[in-house]
Amino acid sequence: MSMPAQNSTSWTWPLLGLVLAICAGTIAFLYVQPAVDLRGQDPAATNASGESVKPLLEGWPVPAAAIVLSGEMKGYIEPCGCTEGQYGGLARRATLIRRLKEERQWNVIGLELGGTSMTERVGRLQTDMKFEFARDALEQLGYVSLGLGYDEVLQRQDKLLEIADRANNKDDYGLRLLSANVLPYPDTPELEITRRYQIIEVPATANGRPPVRIAVTSILGESMSKGIVGDDFLRIAPPAEALQEVVPQMQAERPDLMVLLSNAKTDESKQLAQAFPAFQVVVSAGGIEEGMLQPERIGGTTFLQVGQKGKQVGVLGYYPGTQQPLRFENVKLGGDRFDNAPELEQMMRVYQTRLENERPDLFDNQNPPQHPSGATFVGAETCGECHSGSFEKWKSTGHAKAARQPGVRPPQLSGSLGRSHLGCRVHRLPRRRLGPATGSSLGLRLHRHGADAPSRPQPMRELSRPGKSPRRTRERLRQRSRADR
Repeated sequence: MSMPAQNSTSWTWPLLGLVLAICAGTIAFLYVQPAVDLRGQDPAATNASGESVKPLLEGWPVPAAAIVLSGEMKGYIEPCGCTEGQYGGLARRATLIRRLKEERQWNVIGLELGGTSMTERVGRLQTDMKFEFARDALEQLGYVSLGLGYDEVLQRQDKLLEIADRANNKDDYGLRLLSANVLPYPDTPELEITRRYQIIEVPATANGRPPVRIAVTSILGESMSKGIVGDDFLRIAPPAEALQEVVPQMQAERPDLMVLLSNAKTDESKQLAQAFPAFQVVVSAGGIEEGMLQPERIGGTTFLQVGQKGKQVGVLGYYPGTQQPLRFENVKLGGDRFDNAPELEQMMRVYQTRLENERPDLFDNQNPPQHPSGATFVGAETCGECHSGSFEKWKSTGHAKAARQPGVRPPQLSGSLGRSHLGCRVHRLPRRRLGPATGSSLGLRLHRHGADAPSRPQPMRELSRPGKSPRRTRERLRQRSRADR
């Protein structure tokens, strides 16, 4: 039985309208909604060997701000190069940031937690030079804040003043020292050595997201400041006391996002996150060397640890007004994905030349230093008689090819390996007068043998300056080590 004609038209037009509405909604979603702009994502998603890898920041829409988070570099401005496949390096980090800025057209800022130098080497000329290089490199990468960690504060107020002067004398130098509770020369604020907090204005994005304001501060926790004695020239306030004063000042600036860089151990950082819920993000020192894969939630706060030695960085995407306002990914800086940025390689060459000019003793191989015991290096093969497994592994690494015996200049190695790591970890000999790439290339890393084995001399610490007493230097470093435990 056929239906009347009028009933046929009664449902046809509503159905056609529904179809048109769905089409219109789809078009609006694809072309109007800014949150689904996935520009610049890795199209190939393969590494240098052609192997498939996870795309960088897969599925991320364009954020209002992409925040690169890093910390506890510990002097590792580049991989040491003793084996292949190592992660890290400021030159690779520069390539990551360039991709986000230029290929994806994202607004990128960098925040450095602190802990830039190796604690036991603070105060040495080469460590100072490496810190200056790292700081200038971070500024060139677009970092705006460098928190004062244990290693930075260990340099004391005069060195911090010298560091700040370099920035204050350059109008376009964007990286600033940051701390809410460490105040060098507190009675002379006009010196502008540090800022207690910082307001970062992030412009509107290319896809129409409005500008945002990000407020950042930093603290040196009580769990990490032990051994550093404050005085009238370097005031160190309890972190909670300082934040009670600074947080209302930050809130008065009406920021969209508040970030705390916590140079403290994990437990103390978590306590601060609970005590000051105004911070949407807390970045803490400590944790495993590779950093967190997923953030932890503490109430309404996102708690992050981004690893150590510069092997990786955390990328935090900020999406205000959405159901997922924060996205995080731990990005490993492998050579299979990130090349060395040419501008950073040029800065490294300048740093290496400065080493040659200011520390010529590091390149003096004509008269290698003798160990006080009179013992000589017995050779890696002798070590391998007891440590056969380690010896076989060692022979396949760059360590075996770097030097034949202490004090003899090794063959020239490719890249910047060697000159940038002078005075690194020379095994069982003073590091002060050994040539390029001899650090930890002189033999296996063996456990200490007894004093009754003169052919296996005990290691010596490098002198902090030529002419200083090694006994006083060792005692000072032991005190620092005990205080840091």
